[in-house]
Parts: sequence; structure tokens; C-alpha cells
Amino acid sequence: MDIRTCELLSDDESKFIAQYVIDTEEKVKSTGIDVYKGTAEDSLTGRYMSHNYLFTPCGDILIPKLIDVFGKGIIVQCWANIFRKGEGIKEHEHGINAISGNIFLKGDPNHGTYYENKKIINKIGELTYFHSELRHHVKPNPNDEPRISMAIDVQFDWNLKESRKQKMLAQSNRFFYITK
Repeated sequence: MDIRTCELLSDDESKFIAQYVIDTEEKVKSTGIDVYKGTAEDSLTGRYMSHNYLFTPCGDILIPKLIDVFGKGIIVQCWANIFRKGEGIKEHEHGINAISGNIFLKGDPNHGTYYENKKIINKIGELTYFHSELRHHVKPNPNDEPRISMAIDVQFDWNLKESRKQKMLAQSNRFFYITK
């Protein structure tokens, strides 16, 4: 199990992004249907195919930091999760040939995220990243305070066939290309 972490965001940046996610939740939900059934009904998570937070003011903060971690020449999918009391996300993986990650923004850090059933304590502003085939989940939130995080999938353009890359980039609201 190869999991890496890095301090990505300051407390102020984490607060800003968490508040932005809360303030725009209904607008983001209006961008498409909830396509993910592994969490609460009508979830923000389920809009991962119709909205990418890198196209918002959050991107102004996140893009330079993602470049620092992964370099340029990456195609990034970035979505948000809000897990209110009793909500979590079932065990899942993100597919093959990518790096996946999450950025913990707000909530009880001790509730943790589970990777291959091993609990990792969250830290505000920390990026945890791993191979996209690693199974992970978040148990239902027992707290009144919502748990807010962002998730990312990173594909390296050198690892993609040109036809696949073009199909991804044609989905203009889903993928953000950080060029060389």
C-alpha cells in the first residue's frame, strides 16, 4: 500500500475552499445528475462528471500547488465531497493508470479515511495521494459538523494515447489540462 501525503493548503486556503464548496453546493448539483451511488442520495460527489473545481476560484489556489506536486502535462479531475451526519462513501477505487487523492478541508480529522481498511487520520489541508486502484472509503460521519474534502484523479499526458487524451479534453467541464 503506497500512500503519500503532503501539506498542500494553509488553514486559510482550506477554510476558503470549504466555504466555497458549501456556498456553491446547489449550483454544482444543478450541473448534472448524481452518477455515483456509493454515498448519500443527490450527493455532491456524484457530480464528478459534470463539474471540476479547477475551473473555479478554487483552481487559482490549487493549480500551482498541484504543479508543485505532480508537474505540468497533467489532466486533472477535481470534485468535492460533503458528508453530513450519517453520510460517508462506500469502499471504491478510481480505475487504472492514474493517481487519485483527496484533500481534507473541514470536519473531524480523527474520523479518518480508510485505505485497504487501514485508518489514516486526516489533517486539514493535507493531500493524500495513491495509485487509483487502491480501495478506500470513509465511514458514515458520526458528527454534526459536515466533513468536507476534495478528490482528484491525475492522468499524465505522456501516459495517454492521443485519442484518449482528446476524448477526455472534449469533456470540458470534467477535465482540466495543466499543459507543459
